[in-house]
Amino acid sequence: RRVLFRSRLAVKNDVIALRITDPCDSELPEIGNVAFVDMESGERKRFSTSSKDFKSQWFEDNRQRVENWKSFCIRHGAYPLCLSTTEEPFLVLNQFFMSRGEK
Repeated sequence: RRVLFRSRLAVKNDVIALRITDPCDSELPEIGNVAFVDMESGERKRFSTSSKDFKSQWFEDNRQRVENWKSFCIRHGAYPLCLSTTEEPFLVLNQFFMSRGEK
């Protein structure tokens, strides 16, 4: 039902989907073994944040989530925009809206 509402909203309005990101979303700091919990099964596992395989998988999973989110937004008529916690919000938003005005 929400998706239908969003799609209808985008028919007559410009909808901007803003995703706030942080460098830790794609690159974990090396802090040793960390416990993770699967929210669906409740299963707990520990992973080493210094493992190259784990870091690579963490990065790839995040990249895929962001790509899926962008595709979802576009498919439903919204403009996806990622804003990192390391960026100045005004500059990113200003650049985004200025580039939209050129089209």
